[in-house]
Amino acid sequence: MSNNPTLQSLLKHAPVTTAWLVKLGTESMTIQDLVNQFMLTLNRDGYEIIRSNTYGGEELDFVREVDLLSFEYAEIINNTAGQGSNSVEYPTSNLGYQMALTAQMISGGLETPIYRIYQNGFDTHANQNNNHTQLMMDLNNSLQAFIEDLSNQSLLDRVLIVTTSEFGRRYFENGSNGTDHGTSAPCMVFGDSVVPELFGEQPSLSSMISVNYIRPSSQIGLV
Repeated sequence: MSNNPTLQSLLKHAPVTTAWLVKLGTESMTIQDLVNQFMLTLNRDGYEIIRSNTYGGEELDFVREVDLLSFEYAEIINNTAGQGSNSVEYPTSNLGYQMALTAQMISGGLETPIYRIYQNGFDTHANQNNNHTQLMMDLNNSLQAFIEDLSNQSLLDRVLIVTTSEFGRRYFENGSNGTDHGTSAPCMVFGDSVVPELFGEQPSLSSMISVNYIRPSSQIGLV
């Protein structure tokens, strides 16, 4: 096992790329809805009236430029995603929908390298056993469909899937059959180029940060 994994240590061969990011998270959102979000632009007459009556004219120019660039990028999203497809059936959950839409955009040739997908519900202060089981089953089924879909289309070797959480959990349950916010959580990585290895150390219950707080062996910022 290795401590403090980096992106390069997790991968067999993959460049680090930074560029546009597409963020998803609404179950009822379609490709056209995604496009429409970018298209909320002031018309020229309305813009000139507002600009002439504000001290922030230059700042407003910048905002409008970003808005117009987003409008142009929305057309690219719409055109490329419309050319993509899914080769498998996805779960009907929110997460399944997001993964199906992401696979469609990748299949269509969208060059965006980063897609953010959300799965809510892990703040399990109560009834964790039942809720967590359902969440993990949804994650499993959605990931399985996503990986199979990309594999069928010979795209999986270009994709790295990483799971992260904004907070961890404590190791001992509270009085409501759940766990409260903690300091540590697992980070899972999937893909054809991933090194099949466990990074970090097994959490120690004898070396805690404080009562009920597990000491993390790796920092997510270093991944």
